[in-house]
Amino acid sequence: METDEKLSIAGRQYSQGGQTYYPNGVMLEMKGFNKILEFNPEKTIHVQRGAYLE
Repeated sequence: METDEKLSIAGRQYSQGGQTYYPNGVMLEMKGFNKILEFNPEKTIHVQRGAYLE
């Protein structure tokens, strides 16, 4: 960014203290990035930023 605006990245927006928001800032919404990238039977899963567990 070529401005002084603050940028926050929000996955599912479940922060309890509002950490993902800046007054007059820009928020990059990542809910659409919800794919499983890699699943390892050894109990390791790599996912995109917007993925969540139901």
